[in-house]
Amino acid sequence: MRKLWFVLVGVIIAAVIWSSLRSGELRKDTARVSNGGIMAAGFEGGGKWLNSEPLTLVGLLADKKAILVDFWTYSCINCQRTIPYLRSWWEKYEDKGLVIIGVHSPEFEFEKETANVEMAIAKYGVKWPVVQDNEMKIWRAYANNYWPHKYLINRQGNVVYDHIGEGGYEETEKKIQELLQVSAVIEVADEVTQDRNQTPELYVNKRGNDQAKLVGEWVVTDDYAQAGSGAKLKLEYQAGEMNLVMSGQGEVRYMIDGEERVIAVTMDDLYKLWSGEFGKHVLEMQFDPGVRVHAFTFGK
Repeated sequence: MRKLWFVLVGVIIAAVIWSSLRSGELRKDTARVSNGGIMAAGFEGGGKWLNSEPLTLVGLLADKKAILVDFWTYSCINCQRTIPYLRSWWEKYEDKGLVIIGVHSPEFEFEKETANVEMAIAKYGVKWPVVQDNEMKIWRAYANNYWPHKYLINRQGNVVYDHIGEGGYEETEKKIQELLQVSAVIEVADEVTQDRNQTPELYVNKRGNDQAKLVGEWVVTDDYAQAGSGAKLKLEYQAGEMNLVMSGQGEVRYMIDGEERVIAVTMDDLYKLWSGEFGKHVLEMQFDPGVRVHAFTFGK
């Protein structure tokens, strides 16, 4: 009996030790700022690299003073708005020891296509290395939940700063300068802030809500709503800018406050449908069969 008791105790102790080691491994695989920074995760598990040969965190730490990891996806309007700032930092600090790694973690299925990401890179002037994270392995390693989300890593491999969403550009650049031990003039345009009464992002799929009224034939999936015969959509929103992520091909006819417009969907991307006076507006749309609707985003 005593021998069995010792065996049970041994098993429990071994389990506790294993759990502790496993927790340590998981902690090393996450990268969230905590009490001055923790070790960053690498880029293992990602897919194809664009604008660069495959890179590793260990290799970059050997000759770079600062690494900025930017989680983005190309049809996200918030990600698109941060690209000019990233491009400015790349141009000013790349030769001073900064490297930017764009981790492209797709929100929609069409964003997994390499050709689509390459077109977006050319369209928005992305010059820095980009790794496709189609299986979201790097995303999970960083315990990330947001687009865009920037992590700044020092030469010791510690995440010393992070920022979620748009804004914080001056603060981020100052932190870059601190790590690089350089000084330069910081020019930041007025940041766009979201009015608390502005309509939030709306998904037109099984994840979305019923704010967008669908009429006619639609096939609704977790990723999109695909137009069929007589497909129409009506939406009341409050904003000063309205965008819609669409894929497939076809013509879309729409009215905003009675003003008629037409747009051709020719590529899988975010389409800017309207900008004007901030306030309440009514959108009515008619779709050619085959056009896929993913999500609305709004601005001031």
